[in-house]
Amino acid sequence: MKHTNATFGWGTKSGLEYLELEPRMRLISETSYNEEMKKYSIRGKIFAIVGKNINNRLAVFEW
Repeated sequence: MKHTNATFGWGTKSGLEYLELEPRMRLISETSYNEEMKKYSIRGKIFAIVGKNINNRLAVFEW
């Protein structure tokens, strides 16, 4: 993203916020991207500890 002019106008703190927009969906699971990346690198392990909620989150929904 750093090599583009992309801007983000909004975001959510939890996947649960999407359920207000579409109540037919169901949140199956949600985890921090850092939590997932700690499986693959030392950098991921460090960020999983110090930055658990400051990165994107991965959410799985069912419709």
